[in-house]
Amino acid sequence: MYEEQNIQLAKAVNTAILQNKGNTIGLLSEKTLHSALKFYFCPDVSCHEIKFKGCVADVLINDVGYPHIFEIQTKQAWRLAKKLNAYQNDADVTVVLPLFRQKLIRWIDPQTGEVSEPHKSTRPKNIFSALREIYGIRQFICAPNVSVCILLMNGIEYKLLDGYGSNKKRRASKYDIIPEEILEEIWISEEADLCVFKLKELSDKEFTAREFAKAASLRLEEARWAMLALKALGLIEECGKRGRLKLWRYLY
Repeated sequence: MYEEQNIQLAKAVNTAILQNKGNTIGLLSEKTLHSALKFYFCPDVSCHEIKFKGCVADVLINDVGYPHIFEIQTKQAWRLAKKLNAYQNDADVTVVLPLFRQKLIRWIDPQTGEVSEPHKSTRPKNIFSALREIYGIRQFICAPNVSVCILLMNGIEYKLLDGYGSNKKRRASKYDIIPEEILEEIWISEEADLCVFKLKELSDKEFTAREFAKAASLRLEEARWAMLALKALGLIEECGKRGRLKLWRYLY
């Protein structure tokens, strides 16, 4: 289904790696992911890191007379609020939120450079994982000129064996993430698009945070953030209690 997009992604990753060639272990994590997605959405490097309205846009395309900005945010989307305030009346803006449904982990020994065999991450993400980031920019969701693109992908994450414990993996540094495959693109630009966050098994009944977490395949803490976002977006509301537990329901 995403064959063309994955060909484009592979080219973007290769370009990003070539551009970053020579960088050493210890630089900021996710640099390849961020760079590759800039090339994925716009192969023309002259459109990257462009000053606009007192900020620097990740990508700014202005070939049709009206700017289209892409902001790629791997975490802490709330930091985009200043940019979105500056941009939204003078450009179309797409906030890109990359998530990894399946991620292979490889460990790098910083002393020898040896890289371990890959193993699967125990924390796969899904579309509901994006809600924590969406909560940080909730006031801009479905606003005029602002859209969100959630990218569900597979990839490889490299970490350094520089942490605590006998295996040096506890609180170890993230080195880089390489996106390998796009599984799904979910675009949100109007209220009707928010239906992707409706869980069928909970659509016609009241539920607790723990029940939501199970249905959405989230940890309880992630589920609580997701529910805060859904409440702010007008998708769910509190509707009573079951003992000491709050009950929620979908509004439509």
